[in-house]
Amino acid sequence: MENSVVMPSEEQPKLTHQEIVNLFVITLADVYTSKSCLMILLPSIVCKTTSNELKFTILNLGTIINGQRIRLRLAIMLLQKGAEPKDIIGNLDLDKFLHGHVGEKSIETDAIILTHLIVAEAIEIASFKLLSDLAVNLYPRTVAALMNLSLKEAIDSKRTLENLLTNSYLIPARCGA
Repeated sequence: MENSVVMPSEEQPKLTHQEIVNLFVITLADVYTSKSCLMILLPSIVCKTTSNELKFTILNLGTIINGQRIRLRLAIMLLQKGAEPKDIIGNLDLDKFLHGHVGEKSIETDAIILTHLIVAEAIEIASFKLLSDLAVNLYPRTVAALMNLSLKEAIDSKRTLENLLTNSYLIPARCGA
């Protein structure tokens, strides 16, 4: 059987506006909780690194995450007419990862931390992309702008982390090797 995309038929039921809002808020709350868990762990992550550049990058990431958390909270409150966001278990258990996969301070530990942060950003990019797409159908329109800004920041953060990993921790590829 060939790989093909199955397009929904016209009879396929569509989500109601309220179901879209509910899906959006659940996804948003999941990202919010993941970001909150990451913020709690950033001091531990910084303590396990050896590179001052990596420490600075992680602390800068914390500043960006705080801004994203504020926008996520605002979007939830706008959609739920002032209700506080419900905590939903995040999609990454960073605490378990740090305790199970990160050893003593070393360059290898720095690279492991960077790699995991890159993966976390990739998941957040996918989540913010979905949220941006869903937000097109939501009012107030401010919610879509908040999600687009968070998406842009997540893409920039991932690029910064990737550049740091490539430029500071990986051996450059040799031509002909």
